[in-house]
Amino acid sequence: MIDMIIQLPGPIFLVYFTFLSTFCITIGWLWIRADSSIRYPLPELTCLNPFEIAALRDGYRGVIQIALFNLWNSSLITSTGKGNALQIRRINSSSHQPENEIEEILYQFASIKRKPADFFLDPGVLSRIDKHIKYINYTLEKLHLKRTHSQLTRSWLALWITLFIILSLGGIKLYFEIILGDSVEFIMIIIALLVILTLNVLTPSQQSQLGYLYQKKLAKHFEWLKTENNSDINSSLRVAIFGIQALAGSPLIAGFEQVFGKSSVNIDSNYGRSPNGGGYGSN
Repeated sequence: MIDMIIQLPGPIFLVYFTFLSTFCITIGWLWIRADSSIRYPLPELTCLNPFEIAALRDGYRGVIQIALFNLWNSSLITSTGKGNALQIRRINSSSHQPENEIEEILYQFASIKRKPADFFLDPGVLSRIDKHIKYINYTLEKLHLKRTHSQLTRSWLALWITLFIILSLGGIKLYFEIILGDSVEFIMIIIALLVILTLNVLTPSQQSQLGYLYQKKLAKHFEWLKTENNSDINSSLRVAIFGIQALAGSPLIAGFEQVFGKSSVNIDSNYGRSPNGGGYGSN
């Protein structure tokens, strides 16, 4: 096998290598999609609350976003300063109180001024929210909207096997081409492109195929919420379904998007915890 790889001329090797890698990526993609969830019926659009919808959409980040939005909307937290000096503090109120334990955790955390990103990164906050996320995950898994642990493990296995094949074959050829003093720039570019393609296509999502279809159906059914600004309930549901970017340009609560948008909460997409009830990672 190694002798054949060494003896193949560079251009011919790249043709076979690209074809085999593409084939492996395709098989991996089909393997990941075959989670059997689409055998079950789509749940009713009203069966999930905003926290569960947010968790399905964006894991821990979605849950924290909706909790912060509810606190902001109830005038229980506010912002001070601008730019790098932007901070969040809580407001003591006799007329409003946090509506659930997740909001209470974030409300108490804001008793000291915090940067927006702190709400998403603080280990203490994430640890206290963890048990609530586990219950949300249980609900989503029961409805087959979220992948189980075994399904996620299988999906990650497909990714790592594909990467191993690409890097092993490409690495062997690259090594011997360097030894022989041949040009390797094009081989390196092809390997890099195939690795990037593999990561983009095969990195598993917490959502099952049924979960993806359910979220798509939610977004289509509640599209009108993006332009309806006269209801606090509607705005809360809008954030749960579409994220805080849906508030951009909205006169209702534009300040929240400005404070907790990407420009203020500059966090890598893999921060925080995923909605699987354990470990850090992306949704």
